[in-house]
Amino acid sequence: MKSINSYIDHTLLKSTATIEDITALCNEAKTYKFFSVCING
Repeated sequence: MKSINSYIDHTLLKSTATIEDITALCNEAKTYKFFSVCING
């Protein structure tokens, strides 16, 4: 059975997100093996 983490989308949708915020988000996603990362375009 897959871990529930593999079904989670890790998101950061605030428009004021910095490169550092996005990098931290991606690192968290890799650490916890989340399915995807979503950011505000």
